[in-house]
Amino acid sequence: MRQILRMERIITLLQRFVPVATLFSATSVSWGTGVIAYGPPPHTPPPITVTVPGPFTANQYTSLTMQLDANDSIGNSVTYTASALHGMVEIQGYLMTYTPDTNHFFEGDTITFNAIETPLIYGFYWPTVVFTGHITVLPAQPIVSFTLSPINFPGAVNPVVMCASSNQSVLVEFDGSGTLSTNSFPISETWYDGTNCILANAQSGSIFESLGSHTITMSATDGVLTNCGSETFDVITLGTAVTNLENYVAQSGVPRKKERQLQRILFKSAVWLDKGKERRAYNELLDLQRKLQSRHDPVAPETTTNLVTGVQEIMNRLSTAN
Repeated sequence: MRQILRMERIITLLQRFVPVATLFSATSVSWGTGVIAYGPPPHTPPPITVTVPGPFTANQYTSLTMQLDANDSIGNSVTYTASALHGMVEIQGYLMTYTPDTNHFFEGDTITFNAIETPLIYGFYWPTVVFTGHITVLPAQPIVSFTLSPINFPGAVNPVVMCASSNQSVLVEFDGSGTLSTNSFPISETWYDGTNCILANAQSGSIFESLGSHTITMSATDGVLTNCGSETFDVITLGTAVTNLENYVAQSGVPRKKERQLQRILFKSAVWLDKGKERRAYNELLDLQRKLQSRHDPVAPETTTNLVTGVQEIMNRLSTAN
């Protein structure tokens, strides 16, 4: 009888705890799959949808930054790694910076991306998606560097070259020897006065220009790309140059007394130039230089330097015959 009672108690206990035992067993299987067995998640992972970058065009000396895709098809974040056939790739978040190898601009470049979804379940990653993007790497334009004989002059907007009278033409020289190809190819230069071609296949040259405003343009090609540079200058009379100096004095902020003294000398010089008395104009400008360099009632150093230099440029072009 005691044996029967023991069995009944055992059956009663089993009936009471069966649900708990079953739940533990199921939980144990589930965690065992994720932690111990490292099996795949119980459902199909969502695909990663990406937009293939490009086509992009980069300069051989310039880095290119592009925005990558940020999510998979159901909105989970995606991280990226990438490498380039030629050049360097750096990724920060969803921004990729590509710096090309300057020696492969004719070949372009291919970037290989790996898109990986952020882990969602028990440390799992979804499979990596690999895709490529093509970048066309262009050679850089030639570096244009040229000089003109016109000079920067106090009170003038553009560089100037001075002539003795309104009916006189002046020689303007130009030199493009500083122009070079970024690809070490031979450079060919063509020069224009406005829209008129004045010289071809030459690094330097000269042209006579009349009174007025002119624009010299140089077009340089290395056989791959072309680049241009322009400079506008004015051909002015000596009288106009003196007027520019008067305007400069008025705007330079020198003391009022000194300003009147300097402008009086400049005005007298302009009058002598109008009358063709170049010798007397020369002497007035020489007196102006002496007063500027005097220690009595001095003018600011920068203003003094600009005025003395401008006056000297006028004097250099004055004849002492009259």
